[in-house]
Amino acid sequence: MDFADVLVGDLIARATVDADGARWSNHEHRADPPDLAPLPGWAMGNAGILRELLRYVRLRRGAGTGYAIAWPDQVPALTPSPPAA
Repeated sequence: MDFADVLVGDLIARATVDADGARWSNHEHRADPPDLAPLPGWAMGNAGILRELLRYVRLRRGAGTGYAIAWPDQVPALTPSPPAA
């Protein structure tokens, strides 16, 4: 969870928040121009970010490691196994 806290902090710092809500830009440093149009699918801009933020909140509240909503193009989250002795 320590690393998840770092990632969520970074996402919060990069969010655009205004009267229309919160959102993140699609930016690809290898493309010209670098600002990309939103695309459907797993982890494509706001959809993937929002899903991970919702999962983070569920984990912080002790609600389990799975996702609340299954998406057809994403494999289910698995509970990590303890390391072998």
